[in-house]
Amino acid sequence: LAAAWLLNLLLLLSRRFSPRERTGLNLPWLFMGLVALTGAWLAFVKLHGRADHGPQLMLFAMILVWVADSGAYFAGRAFGRRKLAPHISPGKTVEGVLGALAGGAVAGTVLIWLKWLPLSPVVVVLLCVGTVLVSVGGDLWESFLKRERGIKDSGNILPGHGGVLDRIDAQLASAPFFVGRLIALGVLS
Repeated sequence: LAAAWLLNLLLLLSRRFSPRERTGLNLPWLFMGLVALTGAWLAFVKLHGRADHGPQLMLFAMILVWVADSGAYFAGRAFGRRKLAPHISPGKTVEGVLGALAGGAVAGTVLIWLKWLPLSPVVVVLLCVGTVLVSVGGDLWESFLKRERGIKDSGNILPGHGGVLDRIDAQLASAPFFVGRLIALGVLS
């Protein structure tokens, strides 16, 4: 699932897929949404179940994405010039992604300081930066789905926030990646 999110990011940035406004029930998208929700849930359950620092690492994975989102917003507002994927989300910029990656590096530094992972500092920062990059793919995917539906917000429960899906889109992609990398690195089994 983590590799699928990486592939998703590359496909969205390649411009091979452009949103086409659709109506009605789309069973493949519904199935993919179910897989994304299930994958993130299973990743968080796996991370939370780790004997030492599991719940803290789960919260860290969530905070990592929130810090990245904030870094992207502020860097994009201050320096954003080059559009990342204007065919999907005209407001996202390359400079915003760089701000997100910087936020991920800072969060990785905090994780190193906390010593919750038995990994070298370079590996921890690369893990965090990679997770942030995948979270951008989740954010773009949700924007793609909204464009396909011809809507600006995924709901109105959280006014001014684009809906509940906007609050979890990056988590859906980043959680399986974060946990998958920890498994690959031998930290989780």
